[in-house]
Amino acid sequence: MPFRFNMLLEDAGIDPTQVRLLRHQTPLSGGRTLLDIWHGDRAGFEDYQSIQKAAQRTSFARPYWAAFVGTWEGRTMFAGLYEAGDAVNVPEAVHLATGEVLPAGDADRYQTRLSNHLRPYIGSTSTGVADHSASGLGTSGRSFRTSW
Repeated sequence: MPFRFNMLLEDAGIDPTQVRLLRHQTPLSGGRTLLDIWHGDRAGFEDYQSIQKAAQRTSFARPYWAAFVGTWEGRTMFAGLYEAGDAVNVPEAVHLATGEVLPAGDADRYQTRLSNHLRPYIGSTSTGVADHSASGLGTSGRSFRTSW
């Protein structure tokens, strides 16, 4: 049986249905990647992640966010498990690191905090992604085969 990310969550006492998976792979303006930001400016990465489109509020309404970042080699790296609070709508326009501008009222900011759960796995990479629509892992329905 392959080792799956939801097994780590369950071992930590976290119900996988309470976790929203985030896989950051969007190119940023200036040729930087989110992996670059994660390595060089963790607060900047967390700030980027804390802003989400208000239209997607219901999909982010989970107490935990599991953040993954695409690597330069096309793999997936675990960036951390975050505790996420309620959405607070941002009344002004938001300029994202991708170069996109969200009009006033179209963005939500979430208060997030890196959880102590799964910290030893931060920086670990996966060997691939499998689709498991019945896994209950957020709205993405994805489970990660890992090399941990």
